[in-house]
Amino acid sequence: MILKIDQLPIELPRPTNPSANNAAAIQELLGGKFGEMSTLMN
Repeated sequence: MILKIDQLPIELPRPTNPSANNAAAIQELLGGKFGEMSTLMN
């Protein structure tokens, strides 16, 4: 059984100067080729 919670365990601060490159790097870590979701599904 899997419990899904749609919240982060901590509150993250808002970035003062958001960057598309930084966002792409974070997205790659979470769902990219070697990210957490890919590892979990394998």
